Amino acid sequence: MKRLFFLTSRFTLQALLVGLIISAVSPASAQTAFLILTLDSVHTNQYPVLQLDVTVRDANGVPITELTADNFEINEDRAPKAIKVESLETQINTNSGVWVVMAIDVSGSMAGQRLDDAKAAATRFLDTMTDADHVAVYAFSGSIDLDAVDPTHEVAFTSDKKPLYDFIASLQAGGKTPLYDAAYKSVLMLDAAPVAEPRALLLFTDGRDEGSQKAGVDTAATEAQRRAIPVFTIGLGEADTDFIKELSRRTGGDYQSAAESAALADLFQGVATRLKTQYVLTYTSTLPPDGQSHKITVAVSANGATAFAEADTGPLPLSPTATANPPVHVTPTPVVEVTATALPPSPTPITPASLSRTPS
Repeated sequence: MKRLFFLTSRFTLQALLVGLIISAVSPASAQTAFLILTLDSVHTNQYPVLQLDVTVRDANGVPITELTADNFEINEDRAPKAIKVESLETQINTNSGVWVVMAIDVSGSMAGQRLDDAKAAATRFLDTMTDADHVAVYAFSGSIDLDAVDPTHEVAFTSDKKPLYDFIASLQAGGKTPLYDAAYKSVLMLDAAPVAEPRALLLFTDGRDEGSQKAGVDTAATEAQRRAIPVFTIGLGEADTDFIKELSRRTGGDYQSAAESAALADLFQGVATRLKTQYVLTYTSTLPPDGQSHKITVAVSANGATAFAEADTGPLPLSPTATANPPVHVTPTPVVEVTATALPPSPTPITPASLSRTPS
């Protein structure tokens, strides 16, 4: 069973309070002052070489992907001496569940190849999702009702990809770009996702705000910050880069831009990869091959913050201690004593002389 620890046990409460204060005052900087570490799995099949799958997230729940082996330490059975990580790699965690809203601009400027490429990019993003993931799609254009569900423009969270594929395939371009309202409504849609699960908004646009009625330039960023929702933005062509850059910066997401719509698929894919990246740590264990389960503790330190996570190894391979062969006890065959007995006397032989003798 995996366990999750924040910072050291001695300073846990203090650190959590500091992290909450930082998040409330300056969420953009909170990602460098607070770490979340999970030890997702322990692989012992190559014992004594062990592999640990770990995920490191910032305050907004976004995986941190630029760490090296020097950022990690490993302890076995809570021993005081740490063990060096011998190698570090990254991989896609297919078991990691994320809740994502894809907000796609389908205004009139998206007609033609741009829309075709955006639909292909959204489809490719869905291809990477698994049964553990939940995705909602919001295609925005024209006027937006923040309080009602519009089935012609949105699909609610689901882990079933078929209705999402079908909806994306049916998209058509037309109308204005209510960018501020669309960003705000997309953030509100994430209220349906569990707070304890990783959540994110992926917003794509090729234009500037036209006709927003409820939200201003800061509304979406403020509400996303309050909910600790990272916003990943992708701009194409004449997109309002100032708005979407700031939206990502303030919420701990990433901003990307494309000069041509053909590049959208790779940019969408990059967001999917970022949301599901984990580290694979490899090291040589000092635990005995005793067939027992042991505890593995991983520590990560980065940007002045430290986090810990612990998990059980499960039974290690058993190597029994060699022993001398036990002595063989042979039961002797019992000896049967035979007592000798006298033989009967031999009879007197009969001869012709004895037969002719006359008795007196």
